[in-house]
Amino acid sequence: RPAAMMSGQRPSPAVGAFVSKWGLSGESQSLLLSMDHSVQQKVMTEFAPRDTSRDANGIFWKFAQGIAAREQGGGGGTTRTFVAQWGLGQDAQAVLHQMRPEVQHRIMQEFRPRDASSDVNNVFMKFAQSVNRTMGGGGFQAGNARPAGGCGVRPPPPRFSPY
Repeated sequence: RPAAMMSGQRPSPAVGAFVSKWGLSGESQSLLLSMDHSVQQKVMTEFAPRDTSRDANGIFWKFAQGIAAREQGGGGGTTRTFVAQWGLGQDAQAVLHQMRPEVQHRIMQEFRPRDASSDVNNVFMKFAQSVNRTMGGGGFQAGNARPAGGCGVRPPPPRFSPY
C-alpha cells in the first residue's frame, strides 16, 4: 500500500495512479504529498524518465526536488516542504526552526547540495551555520538557545601531543 494510505492520508486518484505507475517508495510518496498542489501536478505531468527499466525513485527525487526548488524558490515554499524535500533529520530541523525567519528564508532559497541522492543532514548543518555567520551570527530567534556546538555539529576532539 502507498505510504500516504498507511498514514491515514488519502491521495487523489491521480496521485495513486502516478505512485503505482512508477513504483514510488514511501519516501518518494511523502515528498510528493508534501508539495503544494500546483507543484505536485507539475511533477506528475512532467516526470518522464528515459530508462524505465530501472528503479525510478532516485531520478524521481532529483527531478521533484528540482521542480520544487524552481517553483517554490520564489518564496512560496514552507519549512515543512523544505524538510520533506531534503529528508532532514531532527537535529537539522531543530536548527532550521531556531533561525530567525529571514535566515530560514535564505537557507531555503540557497541550499543546493551537490549530491542530493545521499543523506544531506551534515551538509545542511554546515550550510546553515555558514549562512548564520554570513548574516551576522544572530540568526537564532529570541528565546531559542543555540544548539550545542553552535549548529548541532560537534567540533572534532582536541589532538593531544605526547611532547
